[in-house]
Amino acid sequence: MKLKCVCSLFFLTTTILSCAQNNQTNQDNPKIELTINTAAFSKAIAQTDAQILDVRTAEEYNSGHIANALQADWTNQKEFVDRVAALDKSKPVYLYCLSGGRSGAAMQWMSKNGFTITYNLQGGMNAWKQANKPVEGKSNEAEITIASYNKIVSASEKMIVDFGAKWCPPCRKMQPVIDTLKQRNFNVLVIDGGAQTQLAKELGMSSLIEVHTHDELERALEISPEIIGVNSRNLKTLDVDPAAFAQLIPRIPESMVRVAESGISHRSEVEFAQEHGATAILVGEALVRSADLELAMRELRGHR
Repeated sequence: MKLKCVCSLFFLTTTILSCAQNNQTNQDNPKIELTINTAAFSKAIAQTDAQILDVRTAEEYNSGHIANALQADWTNQKEFVDRVAALDKSKPVYLYCLSGGRSGAAMQWMSKNGFTITYNLQGGMNAWKQANKPVEGKSNEAEITIASYNKIVSASEKMIVDFGAKWCPPCRKMQPVIDTLKQRNFNVLVIDGGAQTQLAKELGMSSLIEVHTHDELERALEISPEIIGVNSRNLKTLDVDPAAFAQLIPRIPESMVRVAESGISHRSEVEFAQEHGATAILVGEALVRSADLELAMRELRGHR
């Protein structure tokens, strides 16, 4: 079995905290938490008094958002708590982010903190744009057609294509690698994945749903994603435990792309992930720190 080595999965990489449908009820204070598809979300927010909340960063929001949406950055807890305090807890709140992870986590927090009805947009803005739903504040960057893209990449025998976004944390982490490749005269085509959503769709690119625990994996499987990444790094403690590969990857259907993430810097670690069913790996830090990128890639692939 060939193992695909992924240097980075830009802008599509998201940590899944909650993407699947979840309906929780408390006997004393009934609560509703639901993740709904684009059609249902669009129909629901058509009402004039809908409370729509974009939980992405301000920069993401300004690159294109749903009409009438408020913005509260989930990754900035103080800002988030301060801003949602202005919402009516007794009325439904419709949340979304880029792909559904942050808004799913925000939905759970809001339910625990007095909001009675919360809805999460399945697939987030990625799904919204792919469904050709209206977006306000959209980037003025012209769409790159698939014909133009093919012409650009065919002009070079070897080319690295970077689908990223300035507001994407994983993309920022990988930026030193991209800069180094350019400095070493690699031919790099940088594409704004946030603006070029149609191109990404035509190229068959899919969101990577990231999990770290059994519970997160179960929720991820409910929405049947094309790609699931198992992160061996606990994002709360930052500890790395490769045992996560052995525990979780075998539970992912073979029809899905199974990505092993974090803690991979040597061939033996690649082989360990492969032995437990990984069909791709995501490598970041090891390449960022490497003094010889080509040698590091060859070592990871088992080519000495």
